[in-house]
Amino acid sequence: MLPDELKKAVESMLSSKIGSHVKITDSKAIGGGCINEAFALKTATGKYFLKYNSATAFPAMFVKEAAGLKILTDTNTITLPNVIGNGESGKYAFLLLEYFEGGVPDRNFWVDFGTKLANLHRNTNEYFGLNDDNYIGSLVQGNKETC
Repeated sequence: MLPDELKKAVESMLSSKIGSHVKITDSKAIGGGCINEAFALKTATGKYFLKYNSATAFPAMFVKEAAGLKILTDTNTITLPNVIGNGESGKYAFLLLEYFEGGVPDRNFWVDFGTKLANLHRNTNEYFGLNDDNYIGSLVQGNKETC
């Protein structure tokens, strides 16, 4: 069950982004991951994907994940869900994303996916690493910029 304080925080975020009151009409726990809870949310404005965990156990995890998703999105190589926002509410930290429906891949899926993944990896920079550390699962991942 989605914690009430988290539901209210997400509704507030969505309302602020959309410019009118948004109410979550349905929430369904979905699988995946071992350190985060994940939910599909339904509203009158559409569906969203929410994941959350302890705000104190993994400080700024979702801030860093949102930044990483932006870096990947900016390559214009592979389709990723749009980041709606991230935040904290009480003891919870959360990341809210556009919801992608699952489906049956078409016959060209793996060829297209492999091509897009290869194009993603063609993106280069002057150095390896990022401006800050992030997470790989529950572990802090050091990202010291190196040549």
